[in-house]
Amino acid sequence: MDAKDEIKQRLDVVEVIQDYISLKPAGTHAFKAVCPFHQEKTPSFHISRAKQIWRCFGCGVGGDMFSFVMQMEGVDFPEALRILGKKAGVEIPRFDSREANEKQEVSRLQAFATAYFHKVLEDTVSAESVRVYCTKRGITKELREKFQLGYAPDDWDAFSRIAKQKGFSDQELIFGGLALKRKSGSGVIDRFRHRLMIPLCDVHGNVIGFTGRQLPIPSRLHSSTSQDDGPKYMNSPETLLTSISI
Repeated sequence: MDAKDEIKQRLDVVEVIQDYISLKPAGTHAFKAVCPFHQEKTPSFHISRAKQIWRCFGCGVGGDMFSFVMQMEGVDFPEALRILGKKAGVEIPRFDSREANEKQEVSRLQAFATAYFHKVLEDTVSAESVRVYCTKRGITKELREKFQLGYAPDDWDAFSRIAKQKGFSDQELIFGGLALKRKSGSGVIDRFRHRLMIPLCDVHGNVIGFTGRQLPIPSRLHSSTSQDDGPKYMNSPETLLTSISI
């Protein structure tokens, strides 16, 4: 067992987070709070003790206890590991901080993408036909929530634009398997467009990539997709996360 897993066994995400912010019960094994990462009056920050994860449905940020400490303390993953290791009484071995930082950035990108695609599927008018499609295929709202299914918009760079606003660079988007370099000019385009997004997780439940299921072609005339726009199922390319997690 590595240090990260041992820390997760010894610490509880709720106890870690309540050292920083005030929590209120929100159902069985669930808590809520005003998000510490953006200004809001109504609590949209939720923590699941059962799943050992947190997510803000207002700003779309989420993750585990490590990503929370990173956000709150403004530190990289190795430092968050040391902070929680000290709290849990776990000795942290030395490792390549550069590689660890790169892996953490890819992990942060996957978590952000998961929250973004899921929010688009559930909350946007443009995804209404996709929700109808899911219902016809027996994929209920409860299943979509459980498996964090999402929708990649029918647009050349909808995800990339939002991701860059959140601080991700073109290189990080390409490196993380979610964007492609434009064939002409500068910048990137989204790898996944007009697809039902299915997160792929490692044994710990961390998202390490996606499978994008091709959807029926939209009725609008200027769609960025076409009948032969890629395979029926498209997988993320290998990244630092998949090379060590599978």
